[in-house]
Amino acid sequence: TLLHPYIYVDYVNFLTEIKIWEELKERFQNLQEEVKEKIICSSLPFDIETSKEDDSKKEMALNFWKSIEQETIKYSLGYNYLLKLDISNFYGSIYTHTLCWAFHGENYSKEAKNSKNLQNLTGDKCDRKFQWMNYGETVGIPQGNVISDLMSELLLAYIDSELVKKIDDEIDYKIIRYRDDYRIFTKRLEDSTLVKRELVVLLQRFKLNLGESKTSQTTDIISGSLKEDKMYWIEHDPVT
Repeated sequence: TLLHPYIYVDYVNFLTEIKIWEELKERFQNLQEEVKEKIICSSLPFDIETSKEDDSKKEMALNFWKSIEQETIKYSLGYNYLLKLDISNFYGSIYTHTLCWAFHGENYSKEAKNSKNLQNLTGDKCDRKFQWMNYGETVGIPQGNVISDLMSELLLAYIDSELVKKIDDEIDYKIIRYRDDYRIFTKRLEDSTLVKRELVVLLQRFKLNLGESKTSQTTDIISGSLKEDKMYWIEHDPVT
């Protein structure tokens, strides 16, 4: 999506103010602490400042492999079912007001709105800046830019934390998430159904929906962890 350079630079300058940037990093850290035993996210922002620019894409690809495919293979030893889900039209469906929830929590944001203090919150300022990018619309954020990736990741991290709170501690499950793609591991089929149901209800609260066409369930976890193109080459050009 093409953005007006002035609006984009204004948003970058806002987020990189020392106070705002520290607040954002602290929020990511706190949300990660809340889910670290249950959900692994391989799309969280990570520091590549020390990498050469030419190596950044390679590093991201290696990070994807290490965080998703290798973790999936590891979980295949302890879990029986793999459920793969993704959010339908994720960027185009994001309700910008929920970015304030992601930054400060849903209840706190609503209390601030009722007390006429909402406009002072960092999350509300982020909400309004996205509206400026999109002709005042509150549904959908532009794709193909770092700010949208960063803020949508914050929203998903908040959804992760809310999901963990809703699932009974007695249920044995693990989730690997890469952006809006989920891999849910359980020992029992009924547990994967329960986790999916809780996720569906939670996403609806954020005006998001799963893409049913990409939903799949398997007991062959290792094969299910590999991308289709990789599986093709394994099957048609096996190492001998």
